[in-house]
Amino acid sequence: MYNSVEYMKMYERKHILKRHGLLKRKVKQAG
Repeated sequence: MYNSVEYMKMYERKHILKRHGLLKRKVKQAG
């Protein structure tokens, strides 16, 4: 099992990457 801190770091990283992807997509559509 994962250590809670490690899991949170991993989850945050994935979440941030997904958010960046959505932002980039929105910018491309707007542009």
